[in-house]
Amino acid sequence: MKEFILNQILEFYEQTGKSLSKDEILERIEIYFMALELSSYCEEESLRSVLTDTKILIEDIQKMKPDIVSIRLIEPSLRLISYIVDKNYFEKRKFNTATLGVLYSFFEILGDKEKNKKYYDILYSKDEKKSPYLYQDEKHPENILRKNKEILPFVMTYCARNAAMHSQEVPNKIQHLLSMFYTLIEVCYKYKNIIMDKYLKNEKIYKSYVDKIVSDYEEKLRNNFKYIPLNMIAYKNYLYDNIVLECGDEDSIDFEKVNKKFPHVKIIGYAGMGKTTLLENITYNEILEFKKKKFNVKIPVILDMIKVTSSNYKEMTIENLINLKFGVGSIALVKRMIEKNILNIYIDGINEIQIKDKAIKKEYLNTLEEFISRHRGVKIIVTDRDDNSYSVANDEATLILIGVTEKIVKEFVLGNSSKPEIVWDRINNAILKNPNLLNICKNPFMLKNLISIVECNRDIPEDEGEIVGVFLKSIVERERVIKKDEMAEDVLRVLIYLVAKETESEEFVEEDTIVLTSFKIFEIFNEYCDKYKRKDRFDNSKMLDLIVKLGILKEIDLEKYTFVENDYFEFFYTCAIDLGLI
Repeated sequence: MKEFILNQILEFYEQTGKSLSKDEILERIEIYFMALELSSYCEEESLRSVLTDTKILIEDIQKMKPDIVSIRLIEPSLRLISYIVDKNYFEKRKFNTATLGVLYSFFEILGDKEKNKKYYDILYSKDEKKSPYLYQDEKHPENILRKNKEILPFVMTYCARNAAMHSQEVPNKIQHLLSMFYTLIEVCYKYKNIIMDKYLKNEKIYKSYVDKIVSDYEEKLRNNFKYIPLNMIAYKNYLYDNIVLECGDEDSIDFEKVNKKFPHVKIIGYAGMGKTTLLENITYNEILEFKKKKFNVKIPVILDMIKVTSSNYKEMTIENLINLKFGVGSIALVKRMIEKNILNIYIDGINEIQIKDKAIKKEYLNTLEEFISRHRGVKIIVTDRDDNSYSVANDEATLILIGVTEKIVKEFVLGNSSKPEIVWDRINNAILKNPNLLNICKNPFMLKNLISIVECNRDIPEDEGEIVGVFLKSIVERERVIKKDEMAEDVLRVLIYLVAKETESEEFVEEDTIVLTSFKIFEIFNEYCDKYKRKDRFDNSKMLDLIVKLGILKEIDLEKYTFVENDYFEFFYTCAIDLGLI
Protein backbone atom coordinates (compact mmCIF):
# COMPACT_ATOMS: atom_id res chain seq x y z
CA MET A 1 0.00 0.00 0.00
CA LYS A 2 2.84 2.38 0.81
CA GLU A 3 4.38 1.93 -2.62
CA PHE A 4 1.00 2.45 -4.27
CA ILE A 5 0.42 5.71 -2.39
CA LEU A 6 3.98 6.81 -3.25
CA ASN A 7 3.38 6.37 -6.97
CA GLN A 8 0.03 8.15 -6.80
CA ILE A 9 1.15 11.29 -4.97
CA LEU A 10 4.53 11.90 -6.63
CA GLU A 11 2.84 14.41 -8.90
CA PHE A 12 1.76 16.54 -5.93
CA TYR A 13 5.33 16.78 -4.67
CA GLU A 14 6.51 17.80 -8.13
CA GLN A 15 3.78 20.43 -8.46
CA THR A 16 4.38 21.92 -5.01
CA GLY A 17 8.06 22.36 -5.81
CA LYS A 18 9.36 20.14 -3.01
CA SER A 19 12.58 18.61 -4.31
CA LEU A 20 12.36 15.33 -2.41
CA SER A 21 13.69 11.94 -3.49
CA LYS A 22 11.40 8.91 -3.61
CA ASP A 23 13.05 7.60 -0.45
CA GLU A 24 12.34 10.87 1.36
CA ILE A 25 8.70 10.82 0.28
CA LEU A 26 8.42 7.15 1.29
CA GLU A 27 9.77 8.07 4.72
CA ARG A 28 6.88 10.55 5.10
CA ILE A 29 4.39 7.90 4.01
CA GLU A 30 5.84 5.46 6.57
CA ILE A 31 5.25 7.99 9.35
CA TYR A 32 1.65 8.48 8.17
CA PHE A 33 1.08 4.72 8.34
CA MET A 34 2.55 4.64 11.85
CA ALA A 35 -0.09 7.17 12.89
CA LEU A 36 -2.77 5.01 11.26
CA GLU A 37 -1.61 1.92 13.16
CA LEU A 38 -1.80 3.81 16.42
CA SER A 39 -5.56 4.19 15.84
CA SER A 40 -6.03 0.58 16.97
CA TYR A 41 -4.80 1.50 20.45
CA CYS A 42 -6.81 4.70 20.92
CA GLU A 43 -9.01 5.02 23.98
CA GLU A 44 -11.25 7.24 21.84
CA GLU A 45 -13.58 4.73 20.20
CA SER A 46 -14.49 6.99 17.26
CA LEU A 47 -10.87 6.87 16.04
CA ARG A 48 -10.27 3.12 16.10
CA SER A 49 -11.62 2.46 12.62
CA VAL A 50 -9.40 5.01 10.82
CA LEU A 51 -6.83 2.42 9.73
CA THR A 52 -9.47 -0.01 8.44
CA ASP A 53 -11.38 2.74 6.60
CA THR A 54 -8.15 4.00 5.03
CA LYS A 55 -7.25 0.53 3.73
CA ILE A 56 -10.71 0.16 2.21
CA LEU A 57 -10.38 3.52 0.45
CA ILE A 58 -6.94 2.65 -0.94
CA GLU A 59 -8.32 -0.64 -2.29
CA ASP A 60 -11.18 1.28 -3.95
CA ILE A 61 -8.71 3.68 -5.58
CA GLN A 62 -6.65 0.73 -6.81
CA LYS A 63 -9.79 -0.65 -8.43
CA MET A 64 -10.52 2.81 -9.88
CA LYS A 65 -13.94 2.75 -8.20
CA PRO A 66 -13.66 5.25 -5.34
CA ASP A 67 -16.61 7.18 -3.93
CA ILE A 68 -15.82 10.87 -3.40
CA VAL A 69 -17.86 10.72 -0.18
CA SER A 70 -14.94 8.72 1.27
CA ILE A 71 -13.03 11.99 1.47
CA ARG A 72 -14.89 12.57 4.73
CA LEU A 73 -12.12 10.35 6.15
CA ILE A 74 -10.05 13.54 6.36
CA GLU A 75 -11.79 14.58 9.58
CA PRO A 76 -11.34 11.43 11.71
CA SER A 77 -7.80 11.14 10.33
CA LEU A 78 -6.89 14.67 11.45
CA ARG A 79 -8.64 14.05 14.78
CA LEU A 80 -6.48 10.94 15.18
CA ILE A 81 -3.30 12.95 14.55
CA SER A 82 -4.39 15.59 17.07
CA TYR A 83 -5.07 12.80 19.60
CA ILE A 84 -1.56 11.41 19.07
CA VAL A 85 0.06 14.85 19.25
CA ASP A 86 -1.69 15.99 22.44
CA LYS A 87 -4.27 13.70 24.01
CA ASN A 88 -5.04 16.15 26.85
CA TYR A 89 -5.72 19.03 24.46
CA PHE A 90 -7.83 16.68 22.30
CA GLU A 91 -10.01 15.83 25.27
CA LYS A 92 -10.12 19.38 26.65
CA ARG A 93 -11.23 20.91 23.32
CA LYS A 94 -13.51 17.94 22.54
CA PHE A 95 -11.76 17.30 19.25
CA ASN A 96 -13.65 14.03 18.84
CA THR A 97 -16.30 16.17 17.09
CA ALA A 98 -14.00 18.91 15.71
CA THR A 99 -15.00 20.24 12.28
CA LEU A 100 -12.59 20.32 9.36
CA GLY A 101 -12.17 24.08 9.65
CA VAL A 102 -11.18 23.81 13.30
CA LEU A 103 -8.70 21.05 12.46
CA TYR A 104 -7.18 23.01 9.55
CA SER A 105 -6.71 25.99 11.87
CA PHE A 106 -5.31 23.86 14.70
CA PHE A 107 -2.69 22.26 12.47
CA GLU A 108 -2.14 25.50 10.52
CA ILE A 109 -2.29 23.45 7.37
CA LEU A 110 -2.14 26.51 5.11
CA GLY A 111 0.74 27.91 7.15
CA ASP A 112 0.83 30.50 9.94
CA LYS A 113 -2.76 31.65 10.71
CA GLU A 114 -1.80 35.30 11.08
CA LYS A 115 0.60 35.52 8.16
CA ASN A 116 -1.65 33.57 5.80
CA LYS A 117 -5.00 34.85 7.10
CA LYS A 118 -6.16 35.74 3.60
CA TYR A 119 -5.75 32.12 2.48
CA TYR A 120 -7.81 30.82 5.39
CA ASP A 121 -10.51 33.43 4.68
CA ILE A 122 -10.68 32.32 1.05
CA LEU A 123 -10.77 28.64 2.03
CA TYR A 124 -13.59 29.13 4.54
CA SER A 125 -15.64 31.47 2.33
CA LYS A 126 -19.20 30.48 1.29
CA ASP A 127 -21.84 31.77 -1.09
CA GLU A 128 -24.90 33.83 -0.17
CA LYS A 129 -26.75 30.66 0.87
CA LYS A 130 -23.93 29.72 3.24
CA SER A 131 -23.05 26.79 1.00
CA PRO A 132 -19.64 25.99 -0.54
CA TYR A 133 -19.03 27.64 -3.90
CA LEU A 134 -19.55 25.41 -6.90
CA TYR A 135 -16.42 24.42 -8.81
CA GLN A 136 -17.48 26.39 -11.89
CA ASP A 137 -17.79 29.58 -9.82
CA GLU A 138 -14.75 31.86 -10.15
CA LYS A 139 -14.99 32.52 -6.40
CA HIS A 140 -14.38 28.87 -5.62
CA PRO A 141 -11.23 28.63 -3.41
CA GLU A 142 -9.50 26.26 -5.84
CA ASN A 143 -9.99 28.74 -8.69
CA ILE A 144 -8.68 31.66 -6.65
CA LEU A 145 -5.69 29.79 -5.17
CA ARG A 146 -4.85 27.63 -8.18
CA LYS A 147 -1.55 29.42 -8.80
CA ASN A 148 -0.46 28.92 -5.20
CA LYS A 149 0.99 25.45 -5.83
CA GLU A 150 2.40 25.00 -2.34
CA ILE A 151 -1.00 24.98 -0.62
CA LEU A 152 -3.21 23.85 -3.52
CA PRO A 153 -3.42 20.13 -2.48
CA PHE A 154 -4.61 21.21 0.99
CA VAL A 155 -7.22 23.45 -0.60
CA MET A 156 -8.35 20.64 -2.91
CA THR A 157 -8.89 18.33 0.06
CA TYR A 158 -10.91 20.85 2.05
CA CYS A 159 -13.10 21.86 -0.89
CA ALA A 160 -13.76 18.30 -2.08
CA ARG A 161 -14.85 17.27 1.38
CA ASN A 162 -17.27 20.22 1.66
CA ALA A 163 -18.63 19.64 -1.84
CA ALA A 164 -19.17 15.93 -1.22
CA MET A 165 -20.98 16.61 2.06
CA HIS A 166 -23.28 19.05 0.24
CA SER A 167 -23.92 16.60 -2.61
CA GLN A 168 -22.09 18.82 -5.08
CA GLU A 169 -20.30 17.37 -8.08
CA VAL A 170 -16.53 17.10 -7.61
CA PRO A 171 -14.40 17.01 -10.78
CA ASN A 172 -11.40 14.68 -11.04
CA LYS A 173 -12.49 12.65 -8.04
CA ILE A 174 -9.38 10.46 -7.74
CA GLN A 175 -7.03 13.46 -7.76
CA HIS A 176 -9.03 15.07 -4.98
CA LEU A 177 -8.97 11.88 -2.94
CA LEU A 178 -5.21 11.63 -3.46
CA SER A 179 -4.84 15.23 -2.31
CA MET A 180 -6.26 14.06 1.01
CA PHE A 181 -3.44 11.53 1.37
CA TYR A 182 -0.89 14.22 0.52
CA THR A 183 -2.43 16.48 3.17
CA LEU A 184 -2.40 13.82 5.86
CA ILE A 185 1.15 12.72 5.01
CA GLU A 186 2.43 16.29 5.29
CA VAL A 187 0.60 16.93 8.58
CA CYS A 188 2.03 13.72 10.03
CA TYR A 189 5.53 14.62 8.93
CA LYS A 190 5.23 17.92 10.76
CA TYR A 191 4.84 15.90 13.96
CA LYS A 192 7.08 13.01 12.91
CA ASN A 193 9.06 12.73 16.14
CA ILE A 194 5.94 12.69 18.33
CA ILE A 195 4.32 10.04 16.12
CA MET A 196 7.44 7.86 15.99
CA ASP A 197 7.99 8.14 19.75
CA LYS A 198 4.41 7.05 20.41
CA TYR A 199 4.78 4.24 17.88
CA LEU A 200 8.01 3.07 19.52
CA LYS A 201 6.07 2.52 22.74
CA ASN A 202 3.95 -0.07 20.95
CA GLU A 203 5.07 -3.51 22.16
CA LYS A 204 3.58 -5.13 19.08
CA ILE A 205 6.43 -3.98 16.81
CA TYR A 206 8.98 -5.83 18.95
CA LYS A 207 7.02 -8.97 19.75
CA SER A 208 8.10 -11.24 16.88
CA TYR A 209 11.73 -10.11 17.23
CA VAL A 210 11.78 -10.64 21.01
CA ASP A 211 10.00 -13.99 20.78
CA LYS A 212 12.46 -15.27 18.17
CA ILE A 213 15.51 -14.29 20.23
CA VAL A 214 14.12 -16.09 23.28
CA SER A 215 12.92 -19.12 21.30
CA ASP A 216 16.21 -19.62 19.43
CA TYR A 217 18.36 -19.29 22.54
CA GLU A 218 16.20 -21.53 24.68
CA GLU A 219 16.24 -24.13 21.92
CA LYS A 220 20.05 -24.15 22.29
CA LEU A 221 19.69 -24.53 26.05
CA ARG A 222 17.43 -27.55 25.55
CA ASN A 223 20.08 -29.05 23.27
CA ASN A 224 22.75 -29.31 25.99
CA PHE A 225 24.18 -25.81 25.70
CA LYS A 226 25.43 -23.89 28.70
CA TYR A 227 27.06 -20.48 28.40
CA ILE A 228 30.44 -20.43 30.13
CA PRO A 229 32.14 -17.00 30.40
CA LEU A 230 35.59 -17.27 28.82
CA ASN A 231 38.81 -15.60 29.85
CA MET A 232 39.68 -12.21 28.34
CA ILE A 233 42.67 -9.92 28.47
CA ALA A 234 42.99 -6.25 27.52
CA TYR A 235 44.42 -5.30 24.15
CA LYS A 236 47.34 -2.88 24.34
CA ASN A 237 46.02 0.35 22.90
CA TYR A 238 45.85 3.70 24.69
CA LEU A 239 43.02 2.49 26.97
CA TYR A 240 44.97 -0.58 28.19
CA ASP A 241 46.16 0.86 31.53
CA ASN A 242 42.71 2.22 32.31
CA ILE A 243 41.07 -1.16 31.64
CA VAL A 244 43.62 -3.16 33.67
CA LEU A 245 43.50 -0.71 36.58
CA GLU A 246 39.70 -0.64 36.92
CA CYS A 247 38.44 -3.90 35.39
CA GLY A 248 40.82 -6.70 36.41
CA ASP A 249 44.49 -7.44 35.88
CA GLU A 250 46.87 -8.30 33.04
CA ASP A 251 45.85 -11.97 32.98
CA SER A 252 42.10 -11.64 33.36
CA ILE A 253 39.65 -8.83 32.63
CA ASP A 254 36.07 -8.65 33.91
CA PHE A 255 34.04 -8.16 30.75
CA GLU A 256 30.96 -6.93 32.65
CA LYS A 257 32.95 -4.10 34.21
CA VAL A 258 34.43 -3.06 30.86
CA ASN A 259 31.01 -3.20 29.20
CA LYS A 260 29.51 -0.95 31.90
CA LYS A 261 32.39 1.53 31.91
CA PHE A 262 32.86 2.01 28.16
CA PRO A 263 30.00 2.71 25.71
CA HIS A 264 32.00 1.19 22.84
CA VAL A 265 33.82 -2.13 23.21
CA LYS A 266 35.71 -4.22 20.68
CA ILE A 267 36.17 -7.98 21.06
CA ILE A 268 39.01 -9.69 19.16
CA GLY A 269 39.19 -13.46 18.89
CA TYR A 270 40.31 -16.18 16.53
CA ALA A 271 37.78 -18.38 14.73
CA GLY A 272 35.67 -20.42 17.14
CA MET A 273 36.71 -18.48 20.23
CA GLY A 274 33.13 -17.55 21.10
CA LYS A 275 32.65 -13.97 19.89
CA THR A 276 29.16 -14.59 18.51
CA THR A 277 28.27 -16.83 21.47
CA LEU A 278 29.16 -13.96 23.82
CA LEU A 279 26.91 -11.54 21.91
CA GLU A 280 24.06 -14.05 21.81
CA ASN A 281 24.27 -14.53 25.57
CA ILE A 282 24.29 -10.77 26.20
CA THR A 283 21.35 -10.33 23.82
CA TYR A 284 19.31 -13.12 25.40
CA ASN A 285 19.73 -11.75 28.93
CA GLU A 286 18.97 -8.20 27.82
CA ILE A 287 15.85 -9.37 25.99
CA LEU A 288 14.64 -11.09 29.18
CA GLU A 289 15.17 -7.79 31.01
CA PHE A 290 13.25 -5.98 28.29
CA LYS A 291 10.33 -8.39 28.66
CA LYS A 292 10.24 -7.65 32.40
CA LYS A 293 10.88 -3.92 32.42
CA LYS A 294 9.58 -3.04 28.95
CA PHE A 295 10.84 0.35 27.83
CA ASN A 296 12.94 1.06 30.91
CA VAL A 297 15.84 -0.89 29.39
CA LYS A 298 17.40 -0.93 25.94
CA ILE A 299 16.73 -3.45 23.19
CA PRO A 300 19.77 -5.40 21.91
CA VAL A 301 20.32 -6.21 18.25
CA ILE A 302 23.08 -8.32 16.66
CA LEU A 303 24.03 -7.30 13.12
CA ASP A 304 25.46 -10.15 11.06
CA MET A 305 28.11 -8.52 8.88
CA ILE A 306 28.41 -11.63 6.71
CA LYS A 307 25.24 -10.35 5.01
CA VAL A 308 27.20 -7.45 3.50
CA THR A 309 28.38 -8.39 0.00
CA SER A 310 29.87 -6.80 -3.09
CA SER A 311 26.41 -6.57 -4.64
CA ASN A 312 24.48 -5.04 -1.72
CA TYR A 313 26.97 -3.03 0.38
CA LYS A 314 25.50 0.34 -0.66
CA GLU A 315 22.16 -0.58 0.89
CA MET A 316 23.63 -2.34 3.92
CA THR A 317 23.96 0.66 6.22
CA ILE A 318 23.75 0.07 9.96
CA GLU A 319 20.18 1.44 9.82
CA ASN A 320 19.22 -0.99 7.07
CA LEU A 321 20.79 -3.95 8.88
CA ILE A 322 18.82 -3.06 12.01
CA ASN A 323 15.64 -2.72 9.95
CA LEU A 324 16.20 -6.17 8.44
CA LYS A 325 16.68 -7.65 11.90
CA PHE A 326 13.62 -6.01 13.45
CA GLY A 327 11.41 -6.08 10.37
CA VAL A 328 9.79 -2.74 11.28
CA GLY A 329 9.77 -1.71 7.61
CA SER A 330 10.89 1.86 8.23
CA ILE A 331 14.36 3.35 8.07
CA ALA A 332 12.95 6.56 9.56
CA LEU A 333 11.81 4.61 12.61
CA VAL A 334 15.20 2.91 12.99
CA LYS A 335 16.95 6.28 12.82
CA ARG A 336 14.64 7.53 15.56
CA MET A 337 15.40 4.45 17.68
CA ILE A 338 19.11 5.23 17.40
CA GLU A 339 18.52 8.92 18.06
CA LYS A 340 16.47 8.11 21.18
CA ASN A 341 19.22 5.71 22.30
CA ILE A 342 16.92 2.76 22.91
CA LEU A 343 19.15 0.19 21.19
CA ASN A 344 22.29 -1.71 22.12
CA ILE A 345 23.99 -2.36 18.77
CA TYR A 346 26.26 -5.39 18.41
CA ILE A 347 28.20 -5.46 15.12
CA ASP A 348 29.28 -9.06 14.70
CA GLY A 349 32.03 -10.30 12.38
CA ILE A 350 33.79 -7.43 10.63
CA ASN A 351 36.11 -10.09 9.18
CA GLU A 352 33.11 -11.81 7.54
CA ILE A 353 32.12 -8.88 5.30
CA GLN A 354 31.86 -10.29 1.78
CA ILE A 355 33.18 -7.35 -0.29
CA LYS A 356 35.74 -8.49 -2.84
CA ASP A 357 37.27 -5.16 -3.91
CA LYS A 358 39.59 -3.95 -1.14
CA ALA A 359 39.12 -0.26 -1.94
CA ILE A 360 35.33 -0.62 -1.78
CA LYS A 361 35.61 -2.66 1.41
CA LYS A 362 37.74 0.07 2.96
CA GLU A 363 35.18 2.67 1.92
CA TYR A 364 32.42 0.62 3.54
CA LEU A 365 34.44 0.20 6.74
CA ASN A 366 34.92 3.97 6.84
CA THR A 367 31.14 4.43 6.89
CA LEU A 368 30.93 2.01 9.83
CA GLU A 369 33.68 3.90 11.63
CA GLU A 370 31.85 7.19 11.06
CA PHE A 371 28.64 5.69 12.45
CA ILE A 372 30.43 4.50 15.60
CA SER A 373 32.12 7.90 16.05
CA ARG A 374 28.83 9.79 15.61
CA HIS A 375 27.07 7.77 18.29
CA ARG A 376 29.31 8.05 21.32
CA GLY A 377 26.42 7.58 23.75
CA VAL A 378 25.02 4.45 22.10
CA LYS A 379 26.16 1.08 23.43
CA ILE A 380 28.09 -0.57 20.58
CA ILE A 381 30.10 -3.80 20.67
CA VAL A 382 32.18 -4.82 17.64
CA THR A 383 33.67 -8.27 17.07
CA ASP A 384 36.51 -9.03 14.69
CA ARG A 385 39.61 -11.16 14.32
CA ASP A 386 41.95 -8.22 13.80
CA ASP A 387 42.74 -4.63 14.62
CA ASN A 388 44.30 -3.77 11.25
CA SER A 389 43.31 -1.23 8.60
CA TYR A 390 40.50 -3.54 7.45
CA SER A 391 38.81 -3.34 10.82
CA VAL A 392 36.97 -0.68 12.83
CA ALA A 393 36.88 0.64 16.39
CA ASN A 394 40.64 0.11 16.82
CA ASP A 395 40.83 2.97 19.32
CA GLU A 396 37.96 1.75 21.49
CA ALA A 397 38.23 -0.34 24.67
CA THR A 398 39.42 -3.65 23.24
CA LEU A 399 39.47 -7.13 24.76
CA ILE A 400 40.98 -10.34 23.43
CA LEU A 401 39.13 -13.63 23.95
CA ILE A 402 41.68 -16.13 25.26
CA GLY A 403 39.22 -19.00 25.39
CA VAL A 404 38.59 -21.90 27.78
CA THR A 405 41.10 -21.94 30.62
CA GLU A 406 42.27 -25.15 32.31
CA LYS A 407 40.10 -24.31 35.32
CA ILE A 408 36.84 -24.31 33.37
CA VAL A 409 37.38 -27.14 30.86
CA LYS A 410 35.44 -29.54 33.10
CA GLU A 411 32.60 -27.05 33.65
CA PHE A 412 32.39 -26.45 29.89
CA VAL A 413 32.22 -30.18 29.08
CA LEU A 414 29.64 -30.96 31.78
CA GLY A 415 27.45 -28.05 30.66
CA ASN A 416 27.59 -28.78 26.94
CA SER A 417 27.15 -32.54 26.68
CA SER A 418 24.20 -34.92 26.59
CA LYS A 419 26.36 -37.50 28.45
CA PRO A 420 28.32 -35.17 30.73
CA GLU A 421 30.05 -37.58 33.12
CA ILE A 422 30.98 -40.15 30.46
CA VAL A 423 32.24 -37.51 28.04
CA TRP A 424 34.26 -35.70 30.70
CA ASP A 425 35.85 -38.96 31.85
CA ARG A 426 37.08 -39.76 28.33
CA ILE A 427 38.29 -36.22 27.55
CA ASN A 428 40.02 -35.92 30.91
CA ASN A 429 41.81 -39.26 30.43
CA ALA A 430 42.87 -38.18 26.93
CA ILE A 431 44.31 -34.92 28.37
CA LEU A 432 46.21 -36.86 31.05
CA LYS A 433 47.77 -39.06 28.34
CA ASN A 434 48.41 -36.17 25.97
CA PRO A 435 48.77 -32.78 27.78
CA ASN A 436 49.02 -31.02 24.38
CA LEU A 437 45.32 -31.76 23.96
CA LEU A 438 44.68 -29.08 26.59
CA ASN A 439 45.79 -26.41 24.09
CA ILE A 440 43.14 -27.67 21.67
CA CYS A 441 40.53 -27.46 24.44
CA LYS A 442 41.19 -23.72 24.86
CA ASN A 443 39.20 -23.12 21.67
CA PRO A 444 35.50 -23.55 22.58
CA PHE A 445 34.63 -24.56 19.02
CA MET A 446 37.25 -27.34 19.07
CA LEU A 447 36.16 -28.42 22.53
CA LYS A 448 32.56 -28.68 21.35
CA ASN A 449 33.76 -30.83 18.46
CA LEU A 450 35.64 -33.10 20.89
CA ILE A 451 32.47 -33.45 22.95
CA SER A 452 30.48 -34.45 19.83
CA ILE A 453 33.20 -36.89 18.74
CA VAL A 454 33.06 -38.65 22.12
CA GLU A 455 29.25 -38.66 22.06
CA CYS A 456 29.47 -40.40 18.67
CA ASN A 457 31.76 -42.99 20.31
CA ARG A 458 34.72 -42.13 18.06
CA ASP A 459 38.37 -41.99 19.04
CA ILE A 460 39.72 -38.57 20.04
CA PRO A 461 42.28 -37.33 17.49
CA GLU A 462 45.58 -36.14 18.87
CA ASP A 463 46.13 -33.58 16.14
CA GLU A 464 44.10 -30.35 16.09
CA GLY A 465 43.82 -30.44 12.30
CA GLU A 466 42.02 -33.78 12.41
CA ILE A 467 39.34 -32.79 14.90
CA VAL A 468 37.04 -30.90 12.50
CA GLY A 469 37.27 -33.69 9.92
CA VAL A 470 36.56 -36.43 12.46
CA PHE A 471 33.67 -34.39 13.88
CA LEU A 472 32.02 -33.80 10.49
CA LYS A 473 32.47 -37.44 9.48
CA SER A 474 31.03 -38.53 12.86
CA ILE A 475 27.82 -36.50 12.69
CA VAL A 476 27.21 -37.52 9.07
CA GLU A 477 27.86 -41.19 9.86
CA ARG A 478 25.49 -41.00 12.84
CA GLU A 479 22.80 -39.58 10.55
CA ARG A 480 23.34 -42.38 8.02
CA VAL A 481 23.54 -45.32 10.46
CA ILE A 482 21.35 -44.32 13.40
CA LYS A 483 18.84 -42.03 11.65
CA LYS A 484 18.81 -44.23 8.54
CA ASP A 485 18.95 -41.23 6.21
CA GLU A 486 20.36 -42.43 2.88
CA MET A 487 21.06 -38.88 1.70
CA ALA A 488 23.71 -38.56 4.42
CA GLU A 489 26.02 -40.68 2.28
CA ASP A 490 26.40 -37.77 -0.16
CA VAL A 491 26.69 -34.89 2.33
CA LEU A 492 30.47 -34.66 2.62
CA ARG A 493 31.13 -35.27 -1.09
CA VAL A 494 28.54 -32.77 -2.29
CA LEU A 495 29.90 -30.10 0.08
CA ILE A 496 33.46 -30.67 -1.15
CA TYR A 497 32.18 -30.24 -4.70
CA LEU A 498 30.15 -27.15 -3.74
CA VAL A 499 33.19 -25.44 -2.18
CA ALA A 500 35.37 -26.37 -5.17
CA LYS A 501 32.92 -24.92 -7.69
CA GLU A 502 32.22 -21.72 -5.76
CA THR A 503 35.87 -20.90 -4.98
CA GLU A 504 36.65 -21.19 -8.70
CA SER A 505 34.01 -18.58 -9.58
CA GLU A 506 34.84 -14.93 -10.25
CA GLU A 507 32.45 -13.87 -7.48
CA PHE A 508 34.46 -15.67 -4.79
CA VAL A 509 35.78 -13.33 -2.09
CA GLU A 510 39.10 -14.59 -0.77
CA GLU A 511 37.91 -14.86 2.81
CA ASP A 512 37.47 -17.91 5.02
CA THR A 513 33.87 -18.72 4.09
CA ILE A 514 31.33 -18.37 1.28
CA VAL A 515 27.76 -17.11 1.02
CA LEU A 516 25.44 -18.75 -1.50
CA THR A 517 21.79 -18.47 -2.46
CA SER A 518 19.68 -21.62 -2.37
CA PHE A 519 19.31 -21.24 -6.16
CA LYS A 520 23.10 -21.39 -6.61
CA ILE A 521 23.40 -24.31 -4.17
CA PHE A 522 20.76 -26.28 -6.09
CA GLU A 523 22.54 -25.52 -9.35
CA ILE A 524 25.79 -26.99 -7.95
CA PHE A 525 23.91 -29.98 -6.49
CA ASN A 526 22.59 -30.70 -10.01
CA GLU A 527 26.08 -30.37 -11.48
CA TYR A 528 27.36 -32.82 -8.86
CA CYS A 529 24.72 -35.41 -9.79
CA ASP A 530 25.45 -34.93 -13.50
CA LYS A 531 29.23 -35.16 -13.09
CA TYR A 532 29.09 -38.36 -11.08
CA LYS A 533 26.21 -39.78 -13.16
CA ARG A 534 23.87 -40.23 -10.22
CA LYS A 535 20.84 -42.23 -11.31
CA ASP A 536 19.12 -41.94 -7.93
CA ARG A 537 19.30 -38.14 -7.77
CA PHE A 538 18.53 -36.69 -4.34
CA ASP A 539 15.95 -34.00 -3.71
CA ASN A 540 17.85 -30.68 -3.60
CA SER A 541 15.63 -29.08 -0.95
CA LYS A 542 15.81 -32.12 1.31
CA MET A 543 19.59 -32.29 0.94
CA LEU A 544 19.95 -28.63 1.89
CA ASP A 545 17.58 -29.11 4.85
CA LEU A 546 19.65 -32.09 6.01
CA ILE A 547 22.93 -30.14 5.82
CA VAL A 548 21.34 -27.29 7.80
CA LYS A 549 19.91 -29.76 10.34
CA LEU A 550 23.39 -31.26 10.81
CA GLY A 551 24.65 -27.79 11.70
CA ILE A 552 27.09 -27.51 8.80
CA LEU A 553 25.34 -24.72 6.87
CA LYS A 554 23.08 -22.02 8.29
CA GLU A 555 20.60 -19.61 6.73
CA ILE A 556 21.81 -16.03 7.30
CA ASP A 557 19.20 -14.26 5.18
CA LEU A 558 16.20 -15.15 3.09
CA GLU A 559 17.41 -18.10 0.97
CA LYS A 560 21.10 -17.29 1.64
CA TYR A 561 23.43 -19.75 3.33
CA THR A 562 26.96 -19.98 4.72
CA PHE A 563 29.02 -22.40 6.83
CA VAL A 564 28.20 -22.41 10.55
CA GLU A 565 31.93 -22.29 11.33
CA ASN A 566 34.75 -21.06 9.13
CA ASP A 567 36.73 -24.19 10.02
CA TYR A 568 34.09 -26.24 8.21
CA PHE A 569 34.73 -24.25 5.06
CA GLU A 570 38.50 -24.72 5.50
CA PHE A 571 38.03 -28.49 5.86
CA PHE A 572 36.03 -28.83 2.65
CA TYR A 573 38.35 -26.44 0.83
CA THR A 574 41.39 -28.55 1.82
CA CYS A 575 39.59 -31.73 0.78
CA ALA A 576 38.81 -30.19 -2.62
CA ILE A 577 42.50 -29.34 -3.13
CA ASP A 578 43.61 -32.84 -2.05
CA LEU A 579 41.15 -34.39 -4.53
CA GLY A 580 42.40 -32.15 -7.36
CA LEU A 581 39.07 -30.35 -7.72
CA ILE A 582 40.73 -26.93 -7.28
